[in-house]
Amino acid sequence: MRFASLLRAGWLAALLSLGLLTVLGALPARAQSPDPRADWRSAETAHFRLHYRAEHRAFADAVARIAEPVHQRLSAALDWTPARRTEVVLVSESDLANGLTSPLPFNAVALYLAPPEGELRDNSDWLELVFTHEYVHVLHLDQVAGVPQALRAVFGRIGWLFPNLFQPDWAVEGLATYFEGDPAEARADVRDRPQGRGRLGGPAFEALLRAEQARGFPTLAELNAQGRRLPLDKAYLYGAYFYEYVARRYGPAAVPALVANYRDNIVPRLHSNPLPVTGLTMDALWDAFLADLNAGLNARSAALRAVPERTGVALQPRQFSISSVARLPDGRTLAVLDDGLGPTWLARLDRSGQRRDLARVQPGARLRVGADGSVLLTQPDVCDTYTYVYDLYRVDAVAGTLQRLSTCARLLRAVSQPTATGTRVLALQHHQARTRLVALDGAGTVTGVLYEPPEGQELVDLAVSPEGRQVSLIVRQRGDWRVLAFDGATAATLIAPRTLLTQSAPIHALRHGAAGLELIATANGVPDVWRQQGSDWQRVTRSHTAVLDHAGTAADGTLALSVLVAGGTELRQLRDASLL
Repeated sequence: MRFASLLRAGWLAALLSLGLLTVLGALPARAQSPDPRADWRSAETAHFRLHYRAEHRAFADAVARIAEPVHQRLSAALDWTPARRTEVVLVSESDLANGLTSPLPFNAVALYLAPPEGELRDNSDWLELVFTHEYVHVLHLDQVAGVPQALRAVFGRIGWLFPNLFQPDWAVEGLATYFEGDPAEARADVRDRPQGRGRLGGPAFEALLRAEQARGFPTLAELNAQGRRLPLDKAYLYGAYFYEYVARRYGPAAVPALVANYRDNIVPRLHSNPLPVTGLTMDALWDAFLADLNAGLNARSAALRAVPERTGVALQPRQFSISSVARLPDGRTLAVLDDGLGPTWLARLDRSGQRRDLARVQPGARLRVGADGSVLLTQPDVCDTYTYVYDLYRVDAVAGTLQRLSTCARLLRAVSQPTATGTRVLALQHHQARTRLVALDGAGTVTGVLYEPPEGQELVDLAVSPEGRQVSLIVRQRGDWRVLAFDGATAATLIAPRTLLTQSAPIHALRHGAAGLELIATANGVPDVWRQQGSDWQRVTRSHTAVLDHAGTAADGTLALSVLVAGGTELRQLRDASLL
């Protein structure tokens, strides 16, 4: 069937509305349906049918190159091949990275062509990671044997004839997260791959485990029930480490054996499913897993915890999430705070932590304060019916008002730049499924493209020096992370950058504070704030979990930052942000 016909049938919109899907991220984006007005094309490989907009042909080619090798690896690992091609849709209608899968009414996958953020920002190629994760879901959920298989042959693809759909979320998402990393890396022991590709054993998941350990790991009943316990990605986190434990304790073949043993269920039997493979019921196996997880984490964290933490004091009670932190020239702090119960607020806090809520904003909003005190905010919203993208706002931090400067511009991050003739705005723009640096005038109109990275690279963050003469960018290509600096940065185009930093682990949150250029870098598996000192970089914070965002060191030597803690995120202030 042509993809245009699929769109007219509204199959993807129907799947999204029914919830018959699994997702890659722990915070699912507002899933946008593909825009039927676009010029859609289709192409086939041996096991997949790809649907893509004409302008995204290069991405379709990339997925086609990835798809068949991934199929060969995973179908062998899980001992299953679907009877028909899997439909794969490349979705560019959102600025939030994600993926969706459903086995109903046929095996279908949607891949979001958006730069990864948060825990998804690692050393993997994004398309390979998201495709691998979603195709594990296809091979897992499609499996059937015994009575359900016989009934499916008669009645067709009816929801209750897909036994694995009725497994707990952690068993489904955990399996996909377990397999999503680099197949060349050893899967036998997560302790051997702290900087690996994929989330299992990566800095974000290890930090979450250290925070979780402080309050106690969840029981099997808690995880089965999902509930409001943080983190939101607990199903991905504990599920992935559970399968890693099973593979290490009982051999790699034990993981597909658990999957195969469940596919003939006509009535769910999670409790007894592991008995033939491990000799234990699920509750006993879970207790053994948590004991192993606790012991392994203690061993991996011993050196880290031997040195005192240095992340400052709390300004507010812990939050559900804090998507951004910034500092005004007068020393007050701005933060995007979400308590998980009410609206997300742009809040202003004085030096003692007294809070005033200025304006309601969207989850995931991002702040930047210029050297002149001007405040810019980018946040996602529904645009042009089919898209959910970031746009630019100017913030009055006194009155608490927002002035929208762009519409449907897909500006992921923005910062003010002083020039000889005034001030302009620089922004990272998501354009044709890639990122580029653009300049805007004071009214929010894009006036030119300053820098477009080579194919295969993405721009992660940007910063401007207080006087405006240097623009710095974080650039990523798979496991190669760099900070590039452009001098004389008021020109119409930026050329000949200097490389300030190169490393093989994630970096983000680039800020040009009063003390110089700072960022969050992952060193020894822990994300902390680091500051440039000549040609070197030195540590500013020392976290036992992870620093998630920071405002850049202020003129008075203090640093506002958000830190991962047990049960959420905490806004803190480090009173002395001197170098360690």
